[in-house]
Amino acid sequence: MNRITQLIMVSIFFIGFPAVSWYYLNQGYNYRISVIEELNQQLGKAPAFKLINQTGKSIDNAMMQKKVIITNFVALEGIEQSKDYMQKLYSIQDQFDKKDDILFYTYVKADSLADVQQYVSSLNIKQEQQWNFLTGSNEEMEQFIRAFPLPENSPKVYVGNPTVAIADTSSVIRYFYDMGKKEQVSQLVVHIANLMPQAPPEEARMKRELEK
Repeated sequence: MNRITQLIMVSIFFIGFPAVSWYYLNQGYNYRISVIEELNQQLGKAPAFKLINQTGKSIDNAMMQKKVIITNFVALEGIEQSKDYMQKLYSIQDQFDKKDDILFYTYVKADSLADVQQYVSSLNIKQEQQWNFLTGSNEEMEQFIRAFPLPENSPKVYVGNPTVAIADTSSVIRYFYDMGKKEQVSQLVVHIANLMPQAPPEEARMKRELEK
């Protein structure tokens, strides 16, 4: 190997590789910053409520503290209009079903708790305790959605409502998504991963070992 070839190889090793590594690291950093900027919004909080979930347990705002909350709305009388949205949300929940610091709140307008229970049973959710299907009287549900700070372009209805909201661990809504738009469904997955509390490295390692 002549001296020129050696110099070229050394240059590639000490200059080329670090430059390429820096480029990809910088791309990752810039992407992370862009995600943080997307979530840097304060869009209000869910109004005060006290409803029951599919097990009959009473749920209120206090239980939202220190959790990332994903929220949506459905009406059982028009559930076919929300079927596609719910399937997408089910797929997302399935990706995060072992995270106890993430909760899904689906506010359900229904005739009875028994109807809600039957619907939830049909979904075959793996970690049902992570997903609360909350319901109450028609008056309570209508009052709740009217008070919820939905975006202006989102109708305050339960039937066929494609809107999903994500709230941080302080219960502040950070973003809204239209589940009818594929790119926003993917965006929701990225945002969940960036908002959820990060376990310390050792704790994360131990949890991975326990999950094996």
